[in-house]
Amino acid sequence: MPVDSANVGVAFGLVIAAGAATALGAAVVFFPKLVKLASRRVLAASLGISAGVMLYVSFVEILRKAEASFIDAGHSEENAYIFSTLCFFGGVITMLVRPPYLKIEDMHPLLGKYIISSYLPSLSLYVTL
Repeated sequence: MPVDSANVGVAFGLVIAAGAATALGAAVVFFPKLVKLASRRVLAASLGISAGVMLYVSFVEILRKAEASFIDAGHSEENAYIFSTLCFFGGVITMLVRPPYLKIEDMHPLLGKYIISSYLPSLSLYVTL
């Protein structure tokens, strides 16, 4: 399927650059002198930046889909943007103010339920799927 767009060359170049950067970053581990140059602080900062970029890309895509869903539901574009932003930050605030002693465990293999257990040994809740 031919694509007639001026952005195809730019997109292809960016894909090649990303692949080359990945290969270069992976090749660093084969040179002991380069490994010694990387301090824990530099590695931690690099991982933090890359995690932030990945989260930003994911959340922006989800936010745009939520906005489109509000528009499909009959809201104006301005209201859809406001509602999707409020829902996003409402979820962030909910996660920040949840009880800190609750933690979500893995799915129980026999019960088929998520186990939400607390750090308090006497409290354990089962939440069905």
